Amino acid sequence: MFLDSPFRKVAPANTGASDQIDTFINPLVSYQLGRNFADTHNGFMETRHEIQLGRYFSIAGNALFLARTGKQISDEVNLGFDELYLRSEFKNIGVQFGRDVLAWGQGNQRGLFHSTNATPLDMFKISNVHPFYYPWFLKYLGPSQISFYFSVLEATRDHPHAYMVGYKFSFLPFKNFEFGFMNAIMSGGEGGSP
Repeated sequence: MFLDSPFRKVAPANTGASDQIDTFINPLVSYQLGRNFADTHNGFMETRHEIQLGRYFSIAGNALFLARTGKQISDEVNLGFDELYLRSEFKNIGVQFGRDVLAWGQGNQRGLFHSTNATPLDMFKISNVHPFYYPWFLKYLGPSQISFYFSVLEATRDHPHAYMVGYKFSFLPFKNFEFGFMNAIMSGGEGGSP
């Protein structure tokens, strides 16, 4: 890929709180799992791999190769994994450990809480594999989904190695209407408040 589109500075640089926005983005190539493409030459390849380990366990991952050279970024070659996780399913419970994309919200890839814009999270996640129905009169809530995760964030944040915990409950009482509850808390980290 040859890119001739200059990166633009995000404003304001300081929001008045302890959080700051001080970066450059390129709307054409930003927000793609945290990948950093350069304004000139890029070589990119991604492959998907899955290994079944017996009846109950599997390993899945996306290997990537990214080489870039540009005007505002030093020359770099990256080889790694966007996703790499161990997954197990017992009856209707799925347990997952490793790096994976978390996209919770009103779209397939975008949402108010999580999206495919940022780097995938290193996390422990548990959720039901197939929708289930609550007992008694709660069955009228329709097919339901519950998910929970715990993640330790990367070292490049303002407070390195902060943790994030989140959960989601969703219901489908009518064919074209779904509602749910989501909560995510980011806390701790080196230098953060207790």
